[in-house]
Amino acid sequence: MTTPTDPAALFSEWFGEVSTERCEANESPVLQAWEERTIEASRNGSHDAFRELVNHHKDQVYRFCLRWALSAEDAEEVCQDTFVRAYHALGRYRPQGKFSTWLYQIALNLSRDRARSKTGKMSGLTFPISKFSERDFPCRLPLPNESSVWSEDLRKLESGLNQLPTKLREPLVLNAIDGLSYDECAEILSCSPRAIEGRIYRARRSLQQWWEELE
Repeated sequence: MTTPTDPAALFSEWFGEVSTERCEANESPVLQAWEERTIEASRNGSHDAFRELVNHHKDQVYRFCLRWALSAEDAEEVCQDTFVRAYHALGRYRPQGKFSTWLYQIALNLSRDRARSKTGKMSGLTFPISKFSERDFPCRLPLPNESSVWSEDLRKLESGLNQLPTKLREPLVLNAIDGLSYDECAEILSCSPRAIEGRIYRARRSLQQWWEELE
């Protein structure tokens, strides 16, 4: 594996090309119809239906929380709180967007709240990609003789990400690592897709400049 000097290239190599559209795998019309019926049943008071929604989304939401939370314990609690919050807010959910995106919005807000309660600061969440598990890397992992260089680049990229302003870091991570479309990022961060596009562009440019200054 080569060692690009461009952090955007590292994103492309490790996390895939940044895209305006999310991969629609596993989002078949049959699955969408099932989810719509199950959400409606949950709204009508069916605990069994909501349990089905939890079982369907819990692993994905937990991994999302683990990437944003301060620890595995925090991630577990934030994940649980996400579904509790979602259950009580089902009446306000509007099916124009994906249910999973709505869950991510709740989870990210709860992760921010937990980080503030732990640190006592209003600063944004840091992003510990050096602690990711293998499943969080949708690319090939390094060969044994590449590991030391790969690990060092990963630490550099983590440092670069965490020096970005929250306003730029969050959409870049949501898009490049969580694989969310500009529309989904916009829904989660309560802004327009055009704003997301601009923030991601500025984030990548800032990372490029920061990386070049290290060389």
